[in-house]
Amino acid sequence: MGRAGMATTTHIGLLSAEQTDKGVMAHCLLNPMLRIGGRVQIDESLVERAQVQLGGDAGQDTKPADLNRDGMYRVLVVEYEGDTLEGPWFADLTTLSVDATAPAGAQVDEL
Repeated sequence: MGRAGMATTTHIGLLSAEQTDKGVMAHCLLNPMLRIGGRVQIDESLVERAQVQLGGDAGQDTKPADLNRDGMYRVLVVEYEGDTLEGPWFADLTTLSVDATAPAGAQVDEL
């Protein structure tokens, strides 16, 4: 584990990460330390960048979620696939960039 219980790219077993309009989506190995509201650190160079889409659904532009140079993200969704007995051992995360200097309990004002 990284600083103060934070999971890092290496510790979460990151397999892939993609920037989307909903946040940074990460596909990683099954890890019981991944929790909603927890922080993870994902190396920015490993995140596949999204493109701005003009005139998407209902004629609205789609802006990708912000990336964080420090790689700090708050976990909003964790979806597990498989178990530790057999088959796939994966977790899919939806994360949003956070300020690494903000206190852990700081309120999110705008998504």
